Amino acid sequence: MTFRVKAFLAFLAAVAVTQIVASIIASQFILAGLVDMGVPVPLATRLQVTATDIWRSAPLYWLLIVPSLLLSMLVFRSIKKHFNDSICTLLFALCCGILLWLVNTLLNNLLGVSLIAGFRGWGVLGLIVAGTFGGWCYRLLGPAHTN
Repeated sequence: MTFRVKAFLAFLAAVAVTQIVASIIASQFILAGLVDMGVPVPLATRLQVTATDIWRSAPLYWLLIVPSLLLSMLVFRSIKKHFNDSICTLLFALCCGILLWLVNTLLNNLLGVSLIAGFRGWGVLGLIVAGTFGGWCYRLLGPAHTN
């Protein structure tokens, strides 16, 4: 497999992983809010809502995730030479999570609303976790010297 094909496939996998993890976390934060208001949410409903959110919210999430991961690659490229490979994997994963949060925050400030309701308040930590998973996925699947 060529370098570019492997990098592209790893990038798609990273975006997909980030989107799935972000959808799951956002869904659970929203459902937890309903439970806090006294609305019963059975396990079957949680699973159905989560699966639906993963499928239907993909385009919105990808609009947030793709630029974030691309930006994190650019930022990381400039700092990677100062660290060994194992630290680079951790730093890249964290960089992806933090840049996903930054892009989300920027869009919230520009538009005046949260694009994804589950990422308000403490839900923002879930967004950082999702981005970190995506960055880790890319570092594991992508070409060794792409970042």
